Amino acid sequence: MKVRYLALVLIGFASAEAAAQSGSPQKDIPTIAKTAKGAIVTIVMAANDKPIALGTGFLVNSDGVIVTNYHVIKTGNVAVVKFPDGTILPVDGVLAIDKFRDLAIIKIHGKPFPTLTLGNSDQIQVGEEVVAIGNPLGLELTVSNGILSGIRSDETEGGKLLQITAPISRGSSGGPLFNMFGEVVGINVMFLEGGESLNFAIPVNDAKLLLSLQSAKLQNLPNENEAAPTDAPPSTAGGEGLTSSTKGTEEAYYVRSRKGETYIIEYRGHQLTAHCRESLSWLDGEDKLGRALAGECVYLSDKVGKHFSEDFIVRGDNELRYRPYGHFETSDGPVADVLDITDDVLLGAPKHSHPAPKTSPDIQKTLHWIQNTLDDREGNTQYLSEDGEIVNHINLIAALNGCQVTFAYETREVEKDKREEETFHSRTQVNLGDLDPTSITSDLGAPEILGLPVSTVRVHTTDTTPSVNLDAGARGWEPARIIATTDLLLELPSPYAERFVKALKHAITLCGGKTSAF
Repeated sequence: MKVRYLALVLIGFASAEAAAQSGSPQKDIPTIAKTAKGAIVTIVMAANDKPIALGTGFLVNSDGVIVTNYHVIKTGNVAVVKFPDGTILPVDGVLAIDKFRDLAIIKIHGKPFPTLTLGNSDQIQVGEEVVAIGNPLGLELTVSNGILSGIRSDETEGGKLLQITAPISRGSSGGPLFNMFGEVVGINVMFLEGGESLNFAIPVNDAKLLLSLQSAKLQNLPNENEAAPTDAPPSTAGGEGLTSSTKGTEEAYYVRSRKGETYIIEYRGHQLTAHCRESLSWLDGEDKLGRALAGECVYLSDKVGKHFSEDFIVRGDNELRYRPYGHFETSDGPVADVLDITDDVLLGAPKHSHPAPKTSPDIQKTLHWIQNTLDDREGNTQYLSEDGEIVNHINLIAALNGCQVTFAYETREVEKDKREEETFHSRTQVNLGDLDPTSITSDLGAPEILGLPVSTVRVHTTDTTPSVNLDAGARGWEPARIIATTDLLLELPSPYAERFVKALKHAITLCGGKTSAF
């Protein structure tokens, strides 16, 4: 459920919006960067005076109103803002938050501040040139440019994401995305590791709406002045207990029951049904891919009847992550149980009556053939990395539930000792009945290492409805956004691709896939 705000304060952004619609002449990149310089800041989050996270923000009001991402400010209990000239000011508080659109409006005070002009993200078109500015890894005012390569549907309340080729990195979150008129059209939010030029920004019109709905009273940072947790987590390896907590049971996650690997979890008036996918460990650090510990929940299994704050259970678009130690490391590194949300109803309301998944012996036989041949690595390809290392590209079916299929795609770099290190992991979930069986194609792509042919298999949804859900950060520390697309895409060895296409088309037809009307 999207966060709503009732206290309205209309702020004087009229002049900024008027300028954004005035048809001012286009600018070159150096001019845009120079003009924006004083209004882009580094946000430093700290816990007990120890810096733990960096992000970017930008000023939209001379009184010190700053736009950034929610995930930039959600950790730590104190924040400061650093300007390019070295000035550091404390963050007074939060004016508005939208967790599901990953936006936050924070406030500082001091002398009148320079501001950026807000544009209209509804008017930007695919193919237009854009400029991103941020502070990756604390490298202030890093400028990159590219184009708007797509406008994607976001599963969160039907919102949109701007897909851009302008590179962004960690620490750039919350920074502005400009059009060539020097107007802010987006807020940089994420990039997909392992993907090339797959970067995303939140449309600025979402931030403009939040600015118009901000509270008249400053609120605390998400982790500021919290009470003791209802259920204290285990102490760390060093013996120090965690101090993170919940703001009361009405805002805490409550694990009501468990049946097998399915959990009933309550949160803010909602009852969630969640099925455990896997347990992960970030032994190599939170900036790396998590390593699978087990295909079940290792840490949540005995926590029925307990409350946890958002420091320990975190919600993504369609998943929950239970982090028993928060961000603290154990002998296995930071760890988490990952659960897929299968139902979400208001407490007291009848549970959704989901129809039984469509299936038949013929559907099962066809899909199990695809799953087994992929498990046997018939769908794998090999390429060389830029460093000359062999990289295995692996396609799998991670889960089957009737016609609901979850494909997994991994890349694994072969080390000198022949071990494989996973470098990318994504999941694509689709109901085969939503696909158009007549749209399936198989085209030759780039050959493998030994010159063996590789085919790109593509199939569209019926009437190009965005119902293929891509999770390209399935094993990242933070839950990734689910991006709804219109295509299912796989790269397979050409000899196998011919058999795969035949089987997939048969399965789509059996699952009720229909030809597009247009």
